[in-house]
Amino acid sequence: MLIPWSDARRGSDAAPASRLCGVVLLCAAAAALLVFPAGHAGAVGSAISSCPEIRVLIGEGASIEASVHAGSSLTDARGKVLLTLREEGVVVFGRSPDGLRAAVRGGATFISEMFELGPGDRDGGWFRVGQARYRGRLRVIGGPYGVSAVNVLPLEEYLYGVVPCEMPPGWPAEALKAQAVAARSFALSCALTAMAGGEPYDITSSTDGQIYGGLDREDPRSNAAVDSTKGMVLTYSGQPIKAFYHSSSAGHTENSEFVWSSALPYLRGVTDPDDDSPYRSWEYRATRDQMTEAFKAAGIDIGEFLGVTGTERGVSGRWSRLVVKGSRGEFPLRGTEFRRIVGLRSTLFDVAEEGGSAEDVLSYRRVTGTWALCGDGAVRQVTAAHRDAEAAVLSSRSLPATYCFRGGGNGHGVGLSQWGARGLALLGHKYPAILQHYYLNTRLERYEWSPPL
Repeated sequence: MLIPWSDARRGSDAAPASRLCGVVLLCAAAAALLVFPAGHAGAVGSAISSCPEIRVLIGEGASIEASVHAGSSLTDARGKVLLTLREEGVVVFGRSPDGLRAAVRGGATFISEMFELGPGDRDGGWFRVGQARYRGRLRVIGGPYGVSAVNVLPLEEYLYGVVPCEMPPGWPAEALKAQAVAARSFALSCALTAMAGGEPYDITSSTDGQIYGGLDREDPRSNAAVDSTKGMVLTYSGQPIKAFYHSSSAGHTENSEFVWSSALPYLRGVTDPDDDSPYRSWEYRATRDQMTEAFKAAGIDIGEFLGVTGTERGVSGRWSRLVVKGSRGEFPLRGTEFRRIVGLRSTLFDVAEEGGSAEDVLSYRRVTGTWALCGDGAVRQVTAAHRDAEAAVLSSRSLPATYCFRGGGNGHGVGLSQWGARGLALLGHKYPAILQHYYLNTRLERYEWSPPL
């Protein structure tokens, strides 16, 4: 989900996708939800089978290098212990013709379909991949880029590394608690997708899932928010909700159907007290050439960029649908896609054309040997003798030099606004009330799990 001080997304800023999600759920009949409407203890709710571990994709590449403590164990796909390190070491994982390869630096090499590296007990047990340290275990599987590194750890410990990445730990405690519950709910809702799709991991550690920084990003203040809300989730009809969140809405959040395709009853637009947000208003300028190159880089062949017109707004004023005009025709786009291509903070904007002068636009593509699509969008017959001159005259128009986007907000605008949650907390609201403000018709409940038999 969106980091308040940057324009990332998560839970967040990308549209729902099957590979984003899922805590692995185990069918445990004894697992139940203890209901706490509006933050007060209530009756037992419907059961949610769950398990205390989540699988987080933390890296992909041709090879993965992991540093571990003495006492760390390496196991294969069958759970057989291949090696227990007697001292600190480095294990390099990669592909081989026979399967995945694990090579202990200065030691043995093993081949298997999958590997799992369990850290030793020193300093609480952790391993390092890249520059980051992680709790739990490292699972290495085959991936699209060679090998994929998956961190397997308890859900609550995972949240220790999520909350401080998604919200500054120095913010009010009630806002941090609201963030912890939203992140927990999002992870559990993703579980349903992971179960149905048989995904090799549950969630990514980037803005496609939730930002997860591992052990080194943890902070006592955000850890306290996770601990004080342990097991608390938001549900709708007995299921954890897709608790999307974003950085800042600029005064009003959006209905889910105006950003993605589904109208979810708990993701409705509401007023948002994010007055202190540095993204309450912003400006972004791009030249005509820069706009043309942006669409080219995105693989959309519009020719030369000639302008954009909004065709549908959501309840917050965000553009849900637009039409981009190019020298090769008109191209309808969702607001989220236009935002991604151009690099805007949100889809809440107006655009003004600045500068420019009359000029002849010579770009056109031939439809047949004697017909051309001219710069003004018209198809005209062009004789061989006068083709270039006639095309030049027909395409004459005034085009702006720069497009100025004036907008507000940061992120997709759906669900909890992090700057708004901060504002509500500063006004004295507790985290259950903050959550109920942004996620309508939901229940705040506690889930519990029991180990599988």
